[in-house]
Amino acid sequence: MHTSPSRGFALGIAIVLGACQGAQLATTERVTPGELATPELVVIAQSDDGPPGSDAAPRFQLAFRSSSSGEERAIEGEALAYAPFRSGVALIEANAQRPLVLVTPDGARSVLARHAGAPPVRGADGTLYYVARYGREVEVHALQVEGQDRVLAQGLGEAGLLAPRADGSLVFVGARNGGVAGIWHATANAVRCLTNCTLEAGRPWPNHELVPGTREALLSAFERTQPIVTPSTNDALRGKP
Repeated sequence: MHTSPSRGFALGIAIVLGACQGAQLATTERVTPGELATPELVVIAQSDDGPPGSDAAPRFQLAFRSSSSGEERAIEGEALAYAPFRSGVALIEANAQRPLVLVTPDGARSVLARHAGAPPVRGADGTLYYVARYGREVEVHALQVEGQDRVLAQGLGEAGLLAPRADGSLVFVGARNGGVAGIWHATANAVRCLTNCTLEAGRPWPNHELVPGTREALLSAFERTQPIVTPSTNDALRGKP
């Protein structure tokens, strides 16, 4: 399959980010009981000022709602994306910096990443997976419920469509700077590229693999894919100060 290198790379990244943004459709998520009795995370308003057909991300106004009293406590500001975590929520604030913050039902906030990448997602065991951006590079993190924050991969130009697996590993779509978006797999000890690993933007792509557009399709593609590179030693399995 022949695709324009520059256009194909742009399409790959657009699929990664667009699919993640479009995944924020659920309006209610149950979270662990906190100050409000059995709080639920609810979307109380959604706005989208982008023109029809644009890639502009919608913005969400969130609140914690008590399932016993129905009381709602609005979360200050708007979110570009969010994922329930612990007794609260991890959300990307809708401003120029795009910080990823943790918000608890009592309104307390803490910053996870000053500049967020793709939308965060919660795994089946409660682990929060997120992307932090540092200039032209991104890191992929796994924040456990107990508080341990591990860097699964770093030094990439882009990462998104985070898809946690039942075994605790993570499949995602990533690209090195100057590279082409492909399927990556990260565990607690290693990260490896599985598709489009050696392709470079601006050069012919004789064996280009299209990246899936949904988490379900990505996990399915991962099961059918055999590694074509050895696991990276990735001196990056350490966080930035």
